[in-house]
Amino acid sequence: MTTSFLKELGARIDLLVEAGDALVNEGPEWAVVSALSAGALTDVWALANAAGIETDVEDASESSVGSIRDVAAELEPFRASFRKPNLEPAKVLLTLSGLGDWLAADEGGVVWKHVQTVRPFSTRGRRFAAWGEAIAQVAVEATASPRDLVREAGAPTVPWRLEPWIFSALSADYPMEDRVFTTWATQAQAVALRCLASERLADGTLVYAGPPRLKQALVAVQLDRDILGQSQRALRWVYENEKEAEARHGLFVAEIPRAVGSFASNGGRIDARALGTALEGAKIAYQLSLSDVSRDALRGIADLRKAVSEEIGKVADTTRQLAAAVTGSLFFGLGLVAARLTTQVPALLLITLSLVLAAYVVAVIFASIHFMKLQSDLREDWKDRFYRFLGEADYETMVTIPMERAKFGFDVSAMISVGVSILLVIVVVFFSVSPSSPDVGDDLPTADSVPGISQ
Repeated sequence: MTTSFLKELGARIDLLVEAGDALVNEGPEWAVVSALSAGALTDVWALANAAGIETDVEDASESSVGSIRDVAAELEPFRASFRKPNLEPAKVLLTLSGLGDWLAADEGGVVWKHVQTVRPFSTRGRRFAAWGEAIAQVAVEATASPRDLVREAGAPTVPWRLEPWIFSALSADYPMEDRVFTTWATQAQAVALRCLASERLADGTLVYAGPPRLKQALVAVQLDRDILGQSQRALRWVYENEKEAEARHGLFVAEIPRAVGSFASNGGRIDARALGTALEGAKIAYQLSLSDVSRDALRGIADLRKAVSEEIGKVADTTRQLAAAVTGSLFFGLGLVAARLTTQVPALLLITLSLVLAAYVVAVIFASIHFMKLQSDLREDWKDRFYRFLGEADYETMVTIPMERAKFGFDVSAMISVGVSILLVIVVVFFSVSPSSPDVGDDLPTADSVPGISQ
């Protein structure tokens, strides 16, 4: 079997179909070409013989024609049936017309081999392979069914499954020079526009829910690389996950009318820019819904921010109160030392007063630590009850880190306060028990020191 002649046979039949000189019906095993003239039959039959494939020919009376020499114009029109090569497990196609019919009928098969394929390509559920390509296995990536989401009046035109219609590669490296690909892409573009609508009316009009509600008359849209690329991106995002497809589809059909209206140059039609804008808007809205940033959640976050700010303010006030207490104790302690040096205040009284000052500072620190421990326990309870919508990272950023920073400032102040209090007690005790300190009665006047008084 000669592949070049087989490819030429398929191309010749397609030319006849495009010119209106033939009709094609490709089945799994046979490609049937009817309404052939004597000259057209002679050409395709010669190519079939050169390709080495079996050919059955019938004339207008449905009588068998034995050979090319028996072809005559008086017997027109002719019908020729060509047995296609068996390349199991692949489905074999000879003509682009047959390919279009198979695509429209949603024929089965994971691997399709077309004799005219130049650059093989894959969808999420099918491989359009080259003629001599060895195919071991093709992975099928299941998608949601658009018939569950798009309402239709009349005969359904939305496919049950989208695996054959979603280009597998994420990049837009489309083999536009390959007529097999462009045949697939033309139908894929139309399928995508139907599947991305809210409903299809009986006359074929596509409706997009909005608001505002948008209607698009069903017209043949010429294949466009940009529209194909954007529609493929949208189709992949909307239908890739069955559990999320309904929410994504609703968001997309709501964005489309606003996107179309934002571009005055498109004449109110869906173009690549509108598809891209609608997709980005739908993605943003969907991310917000995934993060549960609803009205109640935003209110909860605002309340949490207020509570954290109040707690930080209370910790700052506690730190200032501690600093004020230490400062007061320090000044009072220095007063005790001065009193010991200048007056006859009993040492035991000074030491007792210094210990009271130190105890006061310790009590302030203990009360502050106890307050912060209670607040920390309350935050843990709040987290599990009211702020489950916040992830660990978000909660740590919004609550844990700010509170730790505020507590760090208090801890430093507490350590300094304890050190100052201990130092103050040591200083007071030192000056109280020092031998150089004045004793009681040292400064009282004696009889000898008073003029006019003698012993």
